[in-house]
Amino acid sequence: MDQSPALYAQSSVAQVVAPWLADHLPRLDRTVVHRLVQLTTGILEHQSLLIEEIARGSAFRATAESNAMQVRRIVRDTRLSLEQVYYPLIRALVAEIPSDTLYLSMDESAHTNIVRLFQIALISDATALPLGFLVYATDDAWAEDAPTLLADVAVLLPTEKQIILLADRGHASSTFVNAVTAVGWDYIIRLPDDTLVETTRGWQSVGQLHPRRYPLRRFPQVAVWKTHQVMSNVVVYRYERAGFQAVRWYLITSLPPSVERCCEYACGWWQECGFKVLKSALFQWERSRVTRWGRVEVLLLGAACATWVAWMLGRQHERRPTMKSTTIQPQPRRRRVVKDGLRCIADMQKGHRVLCLQPPPPLRVLDYERTFAIG
Repeated sequence: MDQSPALYAQSSVAQVVAPWLADHLPRLDRTVVHRLVQLTTGILEHQSLLIEEIARGSAFRATAESNAMQVRRIVRDTRLSLEQVYYPLIRALVAEIPSDTLYLSMDESAHTNIVRLFQIALISDATALPLGFLVYATDDAWAEDAPTLLADVAVLLPTEKQIILLADRGHASSTFVNAVTAVGWDYIIRLPDDTLVETTRGWQSVGQLHPRRYPLRRFPQVAVWKTHQVMSNVVVYRYERAGFQAVRWYLITSLPPSVERCCEYACGWWQECGFKVLKSALFQWERSRVTRWGRVEVLLLGAACATWVAWMLGRQHERRPTMKSTTIQPQPRRRRVVKDGLRCIADMQKGHRVLCLQPPPPLRVLDYERTFAIG
């Protein structure tokens, strides 16, 4: 049974989340929106995807047992789906982002040995903001579904913005490159070292194209993959540090083959930072005992909404430690933006501040305070 409006209105976090969702969602059933607000609020307040923890949220006002039952009803609600709820929300949010270039990253992760997650996310501030995802069994192949997810996400993004997809070598194939090109995106994809490239010496694996005098080699508009050829740019980069084995990156890209491609691809690692936030660092998905696909999707949908809220609040109230221009002493590390957002929520619950969600801020990728060693 839904909570009464009077009790529901007493939740300070729900008073922030509810109008934000109402402004960005289409006209939906009132119960659906109410349940999404309850789910997002509980996840934000207790930073957990455990049913019992979510049920402790301030938007739930009955007994502990009744609250837990209400959360179970929410995760069983088939109306809380990507197509009906989350994708319309993403379309409205991304349209408000004042950035001309959007960097997307894609990767997969697992929950126990039952459920796997394949996700496309918007990266900024050393974290990942979910755009769309697939839930599937651990022994199922996801490669055939990846182009479908690309197409689903592509219709949510403004056509006037430049979209750059960053993907690891597990996605490197002519089929996938053609699928990315078909939706009108640029791409930077890491290649396995045995990928064949047509050079002036014939077909060679990229592992043989070692940089010689300089750490970077560029191959503009060369044929890649001998059987199903794709004409694209290839960048080979060698990174060396004293006392460590040299690391080589082999990238295929639709963008000009410059050293900046390596910096951009390195930011794709933020997808792993996003998975860490979801699984262990904050939302504790790896401890959740919910394993039925439909219910997992609803939980992840709530976590995705919570991630967006925390990121937006964190950018509004970001803590930036004072850094000296030069020193030999350790300096305070920059706090994660998502954690700053959750700190704001904790302060609001204690009555220390009143918050209001503003439109999404500009994304920070290459201009994020981070050092890239390009020799």
